Amino acid sequence: RTPRIGLPPVDRTYREVAQQGANNQDIENQGSPDEDQFEFFREALRKIGENQKEANERIGRNQKEANERIGRNQKEANERISKAHSKANEEVSKAHTKANEEVSKAHTEANKAVLELFDKFI
Repeated sequence: RTPRIGLPPVDRTYREVAQQGANNQDIENQGSPDEDQFEFFREALRKIGENQKEANERIGRNQKEANERIGRNQKEANERISKAHSKANEEVSKAHTKANEEVSKAHTEANKAVLELFDKFI
């Protein structure tokens, strides 16, 4: 691994280079793949396709169920909001009625006071 003076450093040993060459030779000597290898890959691809189809179907079912739950939850929330609005509107109506009664009493008292003043000066 120690480089000679003036040469770039050696990254691999002669053994590693020889092993890589032997590996390359093995690959070259294998020749073309046979029908069994093609069948293996065809079967693997078929299984992958089936798994993807099943996964997509499960995803679709889960999305449908989730959307149904969301719809139910939104409907229930809208019903609760509607009830709360109705109750709040009733309270506002009661408060307006009470305020109108107070205003009416105040007007009546003010009118009486004005009439008393007129009586004193007339």
